[in-house]
Amino acid sequence: MAKNIGTPAFLSDNAPLLLKKYCNHIVAIISHAEVFPYPEIGNEELQELKQLVAPVEKFFSEEVDSAKIDREAKIPPETLNGLKELGLFGIMIPEEYGGLGLSNTMYARLAEIISLDGSIAVTLATHQALALKVKVK
Repeated sequence: MAKNIGTPAFLSDNAPLLLKKYCNHIVAIISHAEVFPYPEIGNEELQELKQLVAPVEKFFSEEVDSAKIDREAKIPPETLNGLKELGLFGIMIPEEYGGLGLSNTMYARLAEIISLDGSIAVTLATHQALALKVKVK
């Protein structure tokens, strides 16, 4: 049988007033937005992202044949070259190393499109996660 442990000492009527005020102050100054900030991008980044999204969407709708990739278990060289020309192998690689240098938020938006094909999504995600660490370090 669980034992009732009662009210925490700092909230009880016997707690010093200073401690109560201190705890109330801590709770009052921490807002939900500070603990869980919503990732926002500025206008300049938003314009850059819009310029990137349109050609990537066009490429995936016109050039990527997911059924063929699945059937042949291979991404065709021309598709890989197209991904390279769009800079998708360097989405998060800093610009000084030849990448696009996008933020996580911007990467997430492009990942929505890239995920239309699982094989390509895994290829590019692996490149971002592994190659980025090797190349930048």
